[in-house]
Amino acid sequence: MPRINLLPWREAERKERKQQFTVALVLAALAAVVIAVLVGIPAGVVAGVKRGSAFDHLLMGVSLTGYSMPIFWWALLLIIFFSGTLHWTPVSGRIEILYFFPPVTGFMLIDSLLSGQEGAFTSALRHLILPAVVLGTIPMAVIARQTRSAMLEVLNEDYVRTARAKGLRWRRVVVVHTLRNSLIPVVTALGDIGYSAAIPYLDRLAVSQNHTPAVRNAAPPDILVPDAFSCREQIPQNTPRQALHFAEVLRPAEPASQKTLSC
Repeated sequence: MPRINLLPWREAERKERKQQFTVALVLAALAAVVIAVLVGIPAGVVAGVKRGSAFDHLLMGVSLTGYSMPIFWWALLLIIFFSGTLHWTPVSGRIEILYFFPPVTGFMLIDSLLSGQEGAFTSALRHLILPAVVLGTIPMAVIARQTRSAMLEVLNEDYVRTARAKGLRWRRVVVVHTLRNSLIPVVTALGDIGYSAAIPYLDRLAVSQNHTPAVRNAAPPDILVPDAFSCREQIPQNTPRQALHFAEVLRPAEPASQKTLSC
């Protein structure tokens, strides 16, 4: 019997699963940032206004706990409680197997809404809740603590005391004069969180683009700039032996057609 080569099908399945995982991770990260902002900023504002109260101490304790606990352990606890005990959310997957529709954007939440199938969007949303909450725990703690710290700093400014002395309502002083100026470090923290969350995706995208046939088959340059590997004689005498050994191991092989500039 002739042998069937399953390698192309396996490679196509692997690429499809990798693409689905990347899209699901990006969607969960975006939902996590939204949850962190919607919960962290109001909590930080209330804790900053009510400094020293029971809510302030409770929020700081919860923020420290959420920032310190391992995410995988927190995810297991949420799955056991909400999925295994209460049966509110599904354990795994992106959508129930009852729904099937061709992908349009790659995002399951948007595709389920565009499909028009009754219950598809609700099922995709229920599958997204737990991953978004787990991924948003640490950003939520960071945003809450950052907002509280910024609120405490701005509340002691002269223009805030002047606004209160003029008889403005306390809610207007907090929302208009205090919160707006307190959001500057919060937005900076959000940028850092978004950049940190996008690093794995950007690295994977850069690697995939660098391994395209055009880049992989590009001819190497004829002249190489000298570096520490080609200038062995310039290395100090007191360099440790292990460093020299690693330098020789990591030194790339130089083709015969290439010429290296002299040191």
